Amino acid sequence: MTRVFRRLLTFFSEGPQLLSCLFPVCAIAVSCDDNSVSEADFTILYVTDVHGRLLPSELDTLHPHAMSMAHFSSYVKQVRDDCGSEQTILLCGGNLNEGQPALYAYNTSVIGPEHISPLVLNYMGFDAVALGARDLSIPRSVWRDTLPSQFKMPFLCGNLKDETSDKDIFPAYAILRRQGMKIAVVSLVDPNDCRYLSPDESRGLKFDDLTQSTRKWVKQIIKTEAPDYVIAMLAAGSRNQSILSVPGIDLYLLGSDHRSLTDNDFRLNEKRDSVLFAEPLPRLRECIRVYLHLEKLGKRVISRKAESHRIPLDKCPIDDEYVSAFSRCEQDVAQYLNRPVGTLSASIPYNDAIFGPSALLNLMHDVQLWATGADVSITNNCAGRGNFNAGAFSMRDVLRLYRRNGRLWVVKMTGDEICRFLEAAVGVQYNKMSSPNDHLLAFRLNEIHEVQIGRNGPELIQPVSDYCSVAGLRYTVDVSRPIGSRVEIHGRSDGGVFCPKDTFCVAMSDYLACGGGGYVRSLEWNRAMAMQRIVRSDTHDMRSLFLNFIQANSAYSPNVQRNWSVVPVKYYENGKMRDARLFKIH
Repeated sequence: MTRVFRRLLTFFSEGPQLLSCLFPVCAIAVSCDDNSVSEADFTILYVTDVHGRLLPSELDTLHPHAMSMAHFSSYVKQVRDDCGSEQTILLCGGNLNEGQPALYAYNTSVIGPEHISPLVLNYMGFDAVALGARDLSIPRSVWRDTLPSQFKMPFLCGNLKDETSDKDIFPAYAILRRQGMKIAVVSLVDPNDCRYLSPDESRGLKFDDLTQSTRKWVKQIIKTEAPDYVIAMLAAGSRNQSILSVPGIDLYLLGSDHRSLTDNDFRLNEKRDSVLFAEPLPRLRECIRVYLHLEKLGKRVISRKAESHRIPLDKCPIDDEYVSAFSRCEQDVAQYLNRPVGTLSASIPYNDAIFGPSALLNLMHDVQLWATGADVSITNNCAGRGNFNAGAFSMRDVLRLYRRNGRLWVVKMTGDEICRFLEAAVGVQYNKMSSPNDHLLAFRLNEIHEVQIGRNGPELIQPVSDYCSVAGLRYTVDVSRPIGSRVEIHGRSDGGVFCPKDTFCVAMSDYLACGGGGYVRSLEWNRAMAMQRIVRSDTHDMRSLFLNFIQANSAYSPNVQRNWSVVPVKYYENGKMRDARLFKIH
């Protein structure tokens, strides 16, 4: 540009007849500048559904994580060294702030001046973080006040509003300006994934429709920000077809499905534009790496080229600098977990709960009936593997007992509904036995009808964590009968008569009431119907209720459930022994 004007000045000094050349040449020079070509390359790293794996060890079991943020940190540093910090964009999807003991400790107790989630993400230099449905299950003061004030990057959610003011609680999007390019990141949460929220957790919150909100925000971003590239970072899985065709989005980074999409998953939106979709496996088993090349002619983008790859993180080394940076956090959490909260007069074995009546589920029933005074209790086996030894019961044991935290509800159910719920539960737990030599449990079978062995051993049709039992009623489960006709309820545990038409107050977790395990499908319930059945919704989480229970029963004496049994007895005993050998349980 400078050379052009020097030549013009020379021409001008040579005579006024050349003046007429000045304006056309100036116009050409400006035009050339407006149509200059600019290019930029980016590497986008994306993780989601981290579920609290911020420290390298699982502090309730003291087992090291095969994948954690300490592993991911080493990969991020490698990418920044290879590609450059300016060229690397680091994004975190929803469901970060729960799922591990460290997060529970920071969410419920004053451990330090800063919450561990902002400490970690600030340290790693994330560019944006999304709110997920599970993040809303932690105390509201944490997700609404503490986290936004401590994150140094935008904390996004574009369809969560304050019900009273109808105003957005969080910003919907962020604009990242890198290498002369503007990259928009918009984030929303799927309201359907919020169905497990208790009335107390969802009170005062309004969730706008996911698809309509996405269309609104993308349209507004394009109009007001004129970005060169639009990323939709959604706490919603690819099962939600209505959202996957919104025009204007270049890259979908998805989450909450807990399943990964194939590399370079391109699809056509409603305008027949090709759009890239990516979703990694949860709990840092994978991250997504997107290679992005943008090319502009003046202010207009003329080329957007992207490709995505799933990167397994189990082979990444632990970042020693990361471990050192958060060693104090780990020490503080360990001190919190070692705190004794009560005493067990006898040990509670875990394995009994896999096969039938157990002291473990009886403890959970005792807590639920003690806390609510309900007629009946339904619980699932949400404990982590391993026995609970007699003696001091620590906070670490509490978190191991309730691996899946939630709220306790009391709902109205008829006797017939309880029976159908129980039929659905035992239908996926137990095999139909024709002889004592058959398997007791319902396993997945391979093509030659043998038990399918997976990475973690024999594969069950239903996870052990969803195995259920009932307290407050006397019943038997006949595993020789077909699915749907196995349960026979003989009466109430207090000796009263059981009538299918009677209405019972039933204590159960919000997880089960809202569809966890799939058992309420037999009742044709949805979340709205479950909410209508609520008699009581406890404001405390399950772990807090257990703490109150164990402190009120300072030396708890565990007992095996005696209100139900599996028949025929010979079938049950033989099948249990056979399947225990398969699990290598002794």
